[in-house]
Amino acid sequence: RRKFSPYRDSRREPLFVQATLKQGYLHELIQAYQKSEIKSAIEKAITYLAASYELDRLEPKLLMAYSAFESIVNNLSNKLGISRCLSNNQFKNLKTELISVVDDFCENESAQGRKVFIEGLKDKLSEIKTRPLRNKVIDIIKSNSIDYSDIWDLHADELREKIQGIINRRNKLIHDVKSADPDFFYPDLVRVRTLCERFILAELGFKDYSLFWALAYQETRMLREATK
Repeated sequence: RRKFSPYRDSRREPLFVQATLKQGYLHELIQAYQKSEIKSAIEKAITYLAASYELDRLEPKLLMAYSAFESIVNNLSNKLGISRCLSNNQFKNLKTELISVVDDFCENESAQGRKVFIEGLKDKLSEIKTRPLRNKVIDIIKSNSIDYSDIWDLHADELREKIQGIINRRNKLIHDVKSADPDFFYPDLVRVRTLCERFILAELGFKDYSLFWALAYQETRMLREATK
């Protein structure tokens, strides 16, 4: 029997205290959104997040949450200048060296008969210019002082492992669905949405978590307690 039902309803509670929004806080958030450098990315992420609440089945919900998460992470990292390992010129020089290494390796290993695969390997070199998604997520959490204490019960040095676990399961769901573990669908949905919402709010200048509705992240806290 699964610990978490794969078709469980998700959060129905509001995110903020309604009275606070009436006092002008919503207007401040909207103004910040209008002025944001990544306004279009926020709009896209919110659209995906909304879909993750409206869809019926858990797998599509989770895919929409992943899409929102990656969209906001990639755009925030571009804005912060943390999306690449090297500049274009630096990487161009490195790539030239790496291609030479690949050619020498293939010649020494008698791999010339696998020309198609060798060319594919060279094409993959361009991907190493971009920093891993996990590293970008962690940097965004640190640079914006995102609170994750109600998401996981862990030390800061364990965060890397938790984020990578989510990314690995995302990859399985998309590329190798038969090996995806449905026991993690619901927990990952809740946690990915929580992080995504907080990344968006951080970009809009939101810092006061006490303004959240008391039950807004009840699911998140329940998962934290259940998986201690």
